[in-house]
Amino acid sequence: MYTLLGRLVLGFIFDDSSKNYIWRAFVRITDPVIRVVSYVTPRSVPSIVVLLFAFVWLFAARIALLWIVANLGMMPSISGSGA
Repeated sequence: MYTLLGRLVLGFIFDDSSKNYIWRAFVRITDPVIRVVSYVTPRSVPSIVVLLFAFVWLFAARIALLWIVANLGMMPSISGSGA
Protein backbone atom coordinates (compact mmCIF):
# COMPACT_ATOMS: atom_id res chain seq x y z
CA MET A 1 0.00 0.00 0.00
CA TYR A 2 2.72 2.46 0.95
CA THR A 3 4.80 1.37 -2.02
CA LEU A 4 1.96 2.55 -4.26
CA LEU A 5 2.11 5.95 -2.57
CA GLY A 6 5.87 5.98 -3.08
CA ARG A 7 5.39 5.23 -6.76
CA LEU A 8 2.86 8.05 -6.98
CA VAL A 9 5.33 10.54 -5.51
CA LEU A 10 8.23 9.26 -7.61
CA GLY A 11 6.02 9.50 -10.69
CA PHE A 12 6.17 13.27 -10.37
CA ILE A 13 9.99 13.15 -10.30
CA PHE A 14 10.86 10.43 -12.81
CA ASP A 15 9.68 9.81 -16.36
CA ASP A 16 7.87 6.51 -17.06
CA SER A 17 10.82 5.31 -19.16
CA SER A 18 13.45 6.28 -16.57
CA LYS A 19 16.34 3.87 -16.03
CA ASN A 20 16.72 4.84 -12.36
CA TYR A 21 16.96 1.65 -10.30
CA ILE A 22 14.75 2.96 -7.49
CA TRP A 23 11.99 3.88 -9.95
CA ARG A 24 12.28 0.49 -11.68
CA ALA A 25 12.02 -1.30 -8.31
CA PHE A 26 8.85 0.60 -7.41
CA VAL A 27 7.37 -0.16 -10.83
CA ARG A 28 8.27 -3.86 -10.62
CA ILE A 29 6.76 -4.21 -7.14
CA THR A 30 3.53 -2.31 -7.83
CA ASP A 31 2.76 -3.35 -11.42
CA PRO A 32 1.00 -6.63 -10.47
CA VAL A 33 -1.43 -4.80 -8.18
CA ILE A 34 -2.06 -2.08 -10.75
CA ARG A 35 -2.70 -4.70 -13.45
CA VAL A 36 -5.35 -6.39 -11.29
CA VAL A 37 -7.05 -3.09 -10.53
CA SER A 38 -6.93 -2.02 -14.18
CA TYR A 39 -9.09 -5.03 -15.10
CA VAL A 40 -12.01 -3.63 -13.09
CA THR A 41 -11.35 0.02 -13.95
CA PRO A 42 -12.61 1.56 -17.21
CA ARG A 43 -9.92 2.13 -19.87
CA SER A 44 -10.76 5.84 -20.06
CA VAL A 45 -9.43 6.43 -16.53
CA PRO A 46 -5.89 7.89 -16.43
CA SER A 47 -3.15 5.66 -15.06
CA ILE A 48 -2.58 7.87 -12.02
CA VAL A 49 -6.21 7.35 -10.98
CA VAL A 50 -5.81 3.58 -11.39
CA LEU A 51 -2.83 3.84 -9.04
CA LEU A 52 -4.96 5.67 -6.49
CA PHE A 53 -7.76 3.11 -6.87
CA ALA A 54 -5.20 0.37 -6.19
CA PHE A 55 -4.25 2.15 -2.97
CA VAL A 56 -7.91 2.40 -1.93
CA TRP A 57 -8.58 -1.28 -2.69
CA LEU A 58 -5.54 -2.36 -0.65
CA PHE A 59 -6.64 -0.13 2.21
CA ALA A 60 -10.11 -1.73 2.10
CA ALA A 61 -8.51 -5.19 2.11
CA ARG A 62 -6.47 -4.19 5.16
CA ILE A 63 -9.57 -3.05 7.03
CA ALA A 64 -11.40 -6.25 6.05
CA LEU A 65 -8.51 -8.36 7.32
CA LEU A 66 -8.52 -6.47 10.62
CA TRP A 67 -12.26 -7.02 10.97
CA ILE A 68 -11.91 -10.75 10.24
CA VAL A 69 -9.07 -11.18 12.73
CA ALA A 70 -10.99 -9.26 15.40
CA ASN A 71 -14.17 -11.31 14.89
CA LEU A 72 -12.24 -14.57 15.09
CA GLY A 73 -10.87 -13.52 18.47
CA MET A 74 -7.28 -13.49 17.27
CA MET A 75 -6.49 -9.90 18.27
CA PRO A 76 -3.77 -9.56 20.89
CA SER A 77 -5.08 -8.61 24.28
CA ILE A 78 -3.75 -5.72 26.33
CA SER A 79 -2.40 -6.98 29.62
CA GLY A 80 -2.79 -4.82 32.69
CA SER A 81 0.51 -5.89 34.26
CA GLY A 82 2.45 -2.91 32.87
CA ALA A 83 5.58 -5.00 32.42
